[in-house]
Amino acid sequence: MIANRWSKLTAQQAFNAVLYSVEGNNTRSKMRIVEALLPLDMIPTYAQLSAKEIRALLPSVDWVFDAPILEPHINHFIINDVKFVLPEPRFKNVHLIEFSYASDFYNQMVEGKNQAMINKLVASLCRPEVKDLDRLSPQYNGDPRERFNPELIDRYADLIQHLGFEFKCYFVRYFNSCADHIVTQFKPLFTPQNVNETQEGHKLQTPNFGWLGVIMALADAGVFGNFEQTQYTNIYTALAYRLKKYYDEKELK
Repeated sequence: MIANRWSKLTAQQAFNAVLYSVEGNNTRSKMRIVEALLPLDMIPTYAQLSAKEIRALLPSVDWVFDAPILEPHINHFIINDVKFVLPEPRFKNVHLIEFSYASDFYNQMVEGKNQAMINKLVASLCRPEVKDLDRLSPQYNGDPRERFNPELIDRYADLIQHLGFEFKCYFVRYFNSCADHIVTQFKPLFTPQNVNETQEGHKLQTPNFGWLGVIMALADAGVFGNFEQTQYTNIYTALAYRLKKYYDEKELK
């Protein structure tokens, strides 16, 4: 009876369900999702359920933990005649600086359960398509999005706040899936996360020396140019280099 009422979710309920889903597929997260999805008039009924009856509800939220979204089902959306383009599957065309900003907005969102941060998260990675884009031009770098500019995030976020909440929740899932994929690909570079049953939220793992540390270390080495140029280095390229250095240094010890 309770699960049958979930088609009438509020935006806040959907947002809470997404937040709890990124904490991991476990009993505690499932219980929090069930409680987050409860219609207000069903709370008294839920309060009277036995532990066994509550456990019986948990499989009904398995849909929240569907397979990771590494390839989005759409590649753009349009607001006020402006075409915003999503990053490529697995964030293959994302740079260090934009991922650093996006990670910060994501962490602020899950720590403070702040819906406004979703708009900034989306705005930092989904950007207007380059004007007069010519994919056949020798100058085309494979990324149809405008060059990342942190000064424009708030402006784009103001537009994105009018976007449907369903898409925003979907994008949070997409971001979390790709971020986890990146951590898995370059696991030795990331600080292990100590997760316990009382921890609130699910902050993203960061490199052992932080994203700014990655940029500064690479810029000091001059591998990808100066600090400005290094910020716009592809995240996979930068982390692959750092991983190679990690193993090289490990062999010398």
